[in-house]
Parts: sequence; structure tokens; C-alpha cells
Amino acid sequence: MRRRWSSAACVLQRLTVREAVLPVQELRTGSEIRLRDAGLAEEDCVVLGTLFQANPALRALDARVLSDAGVRALAPGCGQLTAVDFSGSEELTDDAVSALAGACGQLDSASFMSCTMLTEASATLLNDKGVGH
Repeated sequence: MRRRWSSAACVLQRLTVREAVLPVQELRTGSEIRLRDAGLAEEDCVVLGTLFQANPALRALDARVLSDAGVRALAPGCGQLTAVDFSGSEELTDDAVSALAGACGQLDSASFMSCTMLTEASATLLNDKGVGH
């Protein structure tokens, strides 16, 4: 029997083709994760946030995240982090800092160097939470 496809079943909504080599075992067990060169999109952050939830040893994350949505996707898996470095993530706004500060109750240190879209509100929020930056 030959299957017939309707045009409605074959509509492509979105296609993203990219290659990023990620150290999966390290993501699941490492205490310090460095993903600076990957340039993490929102879709990457969804997967990483899930892996981070299964990694109780994770304490530090150094990454370049491409959007606030990416940080929001990472945030649920970052509750155990004590340090983050999102330096060079130029597109991040105060919304990303707010999401991170809300999800990372153990955060002691945060770096957002060259994140030019952040305002004084981010610095105030981090100061109020006792996070060095």
C-alpha cells in the first residue's frame, strides 16, 4: 500500500541546521562547564537546562547565550549554580538577569561584561540578592 501525504502534513514550520559539539558527559557530571565558543541559542539552552537539572555537582557556568529566551530556558536547571559568566552575550537584557537571579538561589558571582543592553536595574537586583558582579 502506498502512503499519500497531504500538503497540510508536509508544511515545514521551522528548520535550524547547525552543528555544535557539546561534552555531554561533562554537562551531566561536571562542576564547572565552559561553553563560551558554542554561542547558545534558545533551543540549545532548553536541552542544557534539562541536563543541568540532572547534575547536582554543577557550580559554575561560563557561556555565551544569544538571547533572554535562552537564559530563561537555562534558568530551571541552574538552581545549584554559585557562579555564572555570560560575558560577551551582547543581546541580553535585564529580563535575563531577572530570570537568572530568580532561579539561582545560591548564586554568589555573576559576570555580564560587554552586555551593553543591561541597565542599572540589573546591578541593583544582583546587589539586593547579594551577588557580586
